[in-house]
Amino acid sequence: MSETSPLVLFLYPNFPANWRLFVTNLVRLGCRVIAVGDAPWEAIGEDLQKNLTEYWRLYNAEDYNELKNAVSCLIQRHGKISRVSSHTEYWLRFESRIRTDFGIEDGYIYEEIQEKQQKSVMKDLFRSVGVPVARGKVIENEAEILEFAEEVGYPLCAKPNTGVGANGAFKIKNENDVREFCRRKEKDYIIEEFIQGKIVTFDGLVDLNGSIVFYSSFELTKNIMEALLEHDDNSYHIAKTVAPDLYDYGTRIVRQFNIRNGEFFHIEFFRKFSDNTLVALEINMRPPGGPTVDMINFAYNIDLYRQWANIVVYNQFTETFVNATNHIVGFASRRYGLNYLHSYEDVVNTYGDQILVNAPLPEVWRAGMGDWQYVFKTKDFAKFQEIVRFIQTRETPSALQIS
Repeated sequence: MSETSPLVLFLYPNFPANWRLFVTNLVRLGCRVIAVGDAPWEAIGEDLQKNLTEYWRLYNAEDYNELKNAVSCLIQRHGKISRVSSHTEYWLRFESRIRTDFGIEDGYIYEEIQEKQQKSVMKDLFRSVGVPVARGKVIENEAEILEFAEEVGYPLCAKPNTGVGANGAFKIKNENDVREFCRRKEKDYIIEEFIQGKIVTFDGLVDLNGSIVFYSSFELTKNIMEALLEHDDNSYHIAKTVAPDLYDYGTRIVRQFNIRNGEFFHIEFFRKFSDNTLVALEINMRPPGGPTVDMINFAYNIDLYRQWANIVVYNQFTETFVNATNHIVGFASRRYGLNYLHSYEDVVNTYGDQILVNAPLPEVWRAGMGDWQYVFKTKDFAKFQEIVRFIQTRETPSALQIS
């Protein structure tokens, strides 16, 4: 491969495991890919070992100076970096600092990420383009929470103002919970009214100019925060189509946040049970998490790993895309230590011809998603419900209801 080939820096390309396919497809199109991560060389997998131009192991993932030194050395060895990627929310701040410090003009700079990862800023930007949001505010003390509860009523939802997913979230049901929350919190939190609804997403990919070239949606049976707090199973599915109101709000947000340079986006909404309207929750400048990229590929019969690489190299999305798929791809999880009515063998024997993935979830996802995953394909929502019930029904009835 020529030393003049585009040079891409990928942060932590071995997690999640399927992210290696972004690297594989860049190399297939003639890029050189260098990478950093905290896994030893022998643990990153054969695909990455074969495709990476160089891999630099870090020993302290939180030490930006160590990362900065590694990048400096890699640039001295391999030349100017044209792109930095991780596709992981947690590493966006490091991505953006590298761009700022080394003059790489392929995406978000540090100040931009620092601002747009704050949930309070997200709310302001959502409102500015006419997208409804849950009432909420950044709080400093117990008195402010009690005042807010007086205004909107219990329960309340408390989340770190800057954070990843549902990590660190609390559900506050009364004044005792307020006191316990204030005793335990260690960072800035935003408090919101608790919206009764199901989470739906607007997920997609833009080209180098910021035009949306692909979009889809999934619907959660139980939101991640509740599954995490209640240590419950979870399930969701890729929707057959994206509803018009979801597309409208989603595209407004993509434009307002200036998603660009061949980046993915993942926007979460509540669809309220009371009137079926949407309330924006948050945006992440990355692909949807868990096994969702693979599920989208199964549902739409496309390859988003390859298409992202096509955009990076040629600014072309070469698949034919329509806002419709003929089947549903679903996810259902189980928790270790619970007594399920049907054994793992029962599940495979009954629905084996529809199961696409049958494997443990990575440790870092288990709190909110479950320990064991089944990904499956079916023709309609009723069959999705049937399969989830079969997988998750316990010998003692569960509180989980699929509606």
